[in-house]
Amino acid sequence: MLLKADKNKIRQKPQVVYSQTTELRNVPRLNVFSNSSYIYVQIIDDDKQVTLTEAKTMIKYLMSPSAIVAAARMVGHAIVNTALAAGITEVVFEARTPFTGFVKVLKETACKGGLKF
Repeated sequence: MLLKADKNKIRQKPQVVYSQTTELRNVPRLNVFSNSSYIYVQIIDDDKQVTLTEAKTMIKYLMSPSAIVAAARMVGHAIVNTALAAGITEVVFEARTPFTGFVKVLKETACKGGLKF
């Protein structure tokens, strides 16, 4: 009998994307989550097990691609402002979702705002 992997354990394991020059350091991770209505972004410190900053879309975005991209830019600006106010300048991007579409726009907005990945 084949045993399936426990999906909950797989989901809980952080899937962090490191660049080739980035070593394993104690930096907070940027988590992106979306459902059918909202986009949520959190900066999490795994050592202290706390959420440092968070942002989400304030209103439900429509399902048009331009509205989703605009919502991602808005959340990107909000997370940059709260992170820089909290003294966070460097994060590691956690990639649970594919790095395309609004996730790519969100990361590009955060990079232009001053966060280092």
